[in-house]
Amino acid sequence: MTLTSDSAQACLLSLAPASAEPEKTTGSLDVTFAVRNERTILSRQHHRGALKVIRPFYLSDGAAAAEATLTVLNPGGGYVGGDVYRQHITLQAGAKAVMTTQSATRVYRTPHSEVTQDTDLIVEDNAVLTYVPDELIGYADARYVQRTRAQLAKTATLFAKDVVTPGWAPDGRLFQYRKLHTIFDVVGMPTPEHHRGKLLARDNLFLAPERFGISPEHTALAETFTHVGSLLIVSPHVDAGTVDVIRDVLSIHEGKHLHLRTGVSRMPINGVLIRALGVNTAVIDGAIGAVIDQLRADWFGWGPLPRRKY
Repeated sequence: MTLTSDSAQACLLSLAPASAEPEKTTGSLDVTFAVRNERTILSRQHHRGALKVIRPFYLSDGAAAAEATLTVLNPGGGYVGGDVYRQHITLQAGAKAVMTTQSATRVYRTPHSEVTQDTDLIVEDNAVLTYVPDELIGYADARYVQRTRAQLAKTATLFAKDVVTPGWAPDGRLFQYRKLHTIFDVVGMPTPEHHRGKLLARDNLFLAPERFGISPEHTALAETFTHVGSLLIVSPHVDAGTVDVIRDVLSIHEGKHLHLRTGVSRMPINGVLIRALGVNTAVIDGAIGAVIDQLRADWFGWGPLPRRKY
């Protein structure tokens, strides 16, 4: 089902500019995956400040046994005003990895300066990255900007999930956050003409309830929905039939859940963008996860994503 609500489009697709990048970092992470003896290993890791990683684990058997799963954690428990996070994740040729987080990203009050998180993903030839962090939760007076830049080889595959939810408040009111802005750029590999890679696609999600006339007394962000989920898929395996497969999977979940609305868009590149509206994180996660599992099975013969974190 296609999302057609004017209010939803206004909230979800605004082209507001990103903030300038601060210099200091609260936490940083730099990891590289490589293939050794037909298995993906973590060949480089460096983390500083509030970001840590848990040792990668592997499924015990099956076609995805060579795929590494890495969990990122923030021992601080949440993001506050002025925090700056940077992540750099590289998959060398042929590497297969799942990146997730130990828990949700919780953004608390940012009265003076917003929280920013910048992530660079580099996925080389025939590598597969499944990037599935837990949900982003914006609490009262939260301001957050998340910029992700995925540099992909033509034969690389990327699944990138994002779910945004309003935080709990003692008075029970929703939408007290000020701004949650996520920008996801897909770029090609460097060339003489484009030293940092040519911009191929951009997903720009800008949620600012007060700016769009949504007060804390409102019970929904768009129509009856409070949560927003996204799944970006880029792969040489994407073709005309991919959208039909995705719609079939999503229709099953919409049939099970009254408060779930999904839309699928084919991108000019070999990619697909899914947007989901709902009232429950688990329901959106379930629908998005089912799409990922189906395509990973169809394309690579792999089983479902691991549900464990470590």
